[in-house]
Amino acid sequence: MYIQRYLLLSSFLHLAILCFPRYLTAISCFFRLCNGFSLLLYIRFIRRPSGFSVLN
Repeated sequence: MYIQRYLLLSSFLHLAILCFPRYLTAISCFFRLCNGFSLLLYIRFIRRPSGFSVLN
């Protein structure tokens, strides 16, 4: 039972290590997109005091 669990865990870890870089790059790209978008909104809000009229 312990050997079976160990094999399952090791195969899962191997799969995770194989798939992890792709997920990591996707997540980093997503965060870059979010940061760029929030920076754009931030600049717009700073330049105009009535920033909420930009969104509406």
